[in-house]
Amino acid sequence: MTTQEPSPIPSIFLHPPPTIRPSPTPVIVHLRRDQLLPLELNPFKTTPNETLNTRFGHFPHKTLLGVQCGSLVKSSLVGNDRKRKRNGEAEDDGAGGDAPSGFIHVLAPTPELWTISLPHRTQVVYTADSSYILHRLRTRPGIHIIEAGAGSGSFTHAAVRGVYNGYPTGIGSKGKVFSYEYHAPRAEKLREEIREHGFEGLVEVTQGDVCKDGFRLQMGRDMRNNAMDGQIQLEEGVEKMGVNGDVCEEDSEESPEATAVFLDLPAPWLAVPHLTRNHQVPTAPLPIPSLDTPVPPTNTGTPSSAIAASPTTTNQTLISKITKSWGPLHPTLPVQICTFSPCIEQIHRTVSVLRKLSWTECEMVEVQHRKLEVRRQRPGGMAGADGAYSNIEEAVRKLKGVVGWRKRPIDETEENVARKGRENNNKRRRDFDEQDKNPIVTTRLEPELKTHTSYLLFATLPPPWSAADEEAARLRVEVEKSKYVVERDSIGVSWKKEKETKKGKYGHPPGTEGDGSETKGLTRKERRKLERAERYKKDKQDQEEGRQNGGIATGEGKNYVSEMMEIE
Repeated sequence: MTTQEPSPIPSIFLHPPPTIRPSPTPVIVHLRRDQLLPLELNPFKTTPNETLNTRFGHFPHKTLLGVQCGSLVKSSLVGNDRKRKRNGEAEDDGAGGDAPSGFIHVLAPTPELWTISLPHRTQVVYTADSSYILHRLRTRPGIHIIEAGAGSGSFTHAAVRGVYNGYPTGIGSKGKVFSYEYHAPRAEKLREEIREHGFEGLVEVTQGDVCKDGFRLQMGRDMRNNAMDGQIQLEEGVEKMGVNGDVCEEDSEESPEATAVFLDLPAPWLAVPHLTRNHQVPTAPLPIPSLDTPVPPTNTGTPSSAIAASPTTTNQTLISKITKSWGPLHPTLPVQICTFSPCIEQIHRTVSVLRKLSWTECEMVEVQHRKLEVRRQRPGGMAGADGAYSNIEEAVRKLKGVVGWRKRPIDETEENVARKGRENNNKRRRDFDEQDKNPIVTTRLEPELKTHTSYLLFATLPPPWSAADEEAARLRVEVEKSKYVVERDSIGVSWKKEKETKKGKYGHPPGTEGDGSETKGLTRKERRKLERAERYKKDKQDQEEGRQNGGIATGEGKNYVSEMMEIE
């Protein structure tokens, strides 16, 4: 019976708090628009009087705690420690008064802010690419996603927020990211960041080469390696087998059962063949060998391939049967994949492998993200296309016009100020104000783009469809058709026979000629045919009467002869 575990404290990446509080998860310090700094306010790692020193001033950590997320924090007047020590004064407590200038903004961390401010260990996937990738992978809360080539963890944070629907508690399916990294130091650093950011249970980091070993989790890979070395305990293998040889729930947890895959690898075509579906139910009972079966030693000089092929290697046979149909993908749902490659040759090789392995809808996309900066400038300004001013005086003049410091005191007490000079000064001021009232809106591209050239390849693995599935679908169609035939026959005879039975000569039901009921239940086309038949019949009667009287009939029926010929 599964017991519900207590939920951990939610990560502030997923549930931003109203105020900044001490936490191992770093907050984001906004210095400039393109300069962000992660700051860890952890009381167990930092000293009480630790201070953040920037070009905009000094900010003691205690002045950042308790403020609302997104607040503006002014710099503090922090004393000179060396001067205090030289004078024998007490040490500065880091809580000086506000400085006359300098400020920062303190923000709650998000995947987008973390992408800009994280320490780069490799090239990162920026927001313009990651947002489009998650959209095309049909990322939604509750699914499992595989990421190969974690690197600095930028895409990992974005994927966690996309699949998050709660922490695992043993009840229901929770979203999870299975991250694989080949480089051991980078994998260990990513595990440390996952713990600090509160993503334990939401991200599982595995160190290994997916192009060679596949997408097995750490437990499954260690189990297989121990079996090759002859060191596995057969009792553990028997516990994982059911009565009829079915794979138990404990062993099925080794498969991520992912419905979305992201490969940021130099050779993704080598990892694609390992992406197979997880079929957990064997078709026949698996034999359980005796626990007394001897296991050949591994230090006898026998090659590992010979040991694996030896009929006496009972434990290896058992493990191969347990994991015979193992795969990292979901057994029934469609799977989406995306590869991140900088060269078009990599795309060609990957597409050829995907098509051979029944992946469909292959499509390559290149994201060209450009950001426009919109500014308002006065006509006649000296600023160039890049928005930079030619000298300091022009920049100061612009700032004074924006802030509103355009009033200049006029010393009217001076007797030597001529009246004409005052008028010229007022005229220049009016011209200055007119220029500020009618600025021009200008735009320019962002000078530095936070991205790098890459090609995104998307493909879909449709649900499995075998000959047995086709036969079952055909039988379902036959059953539905038989139900329809039985239901139709239960109402009466077929439609054609029913129509012939109800209608008599010229479409009149028997015994109802001329009473108006013959047109009930007929379509418009059938009623028109009936009317034409009646008029044709009347015209024939008139012609017959005319011949008997020795004259020519002048009835209206002759106009319908051609119509009745068409009907006949």
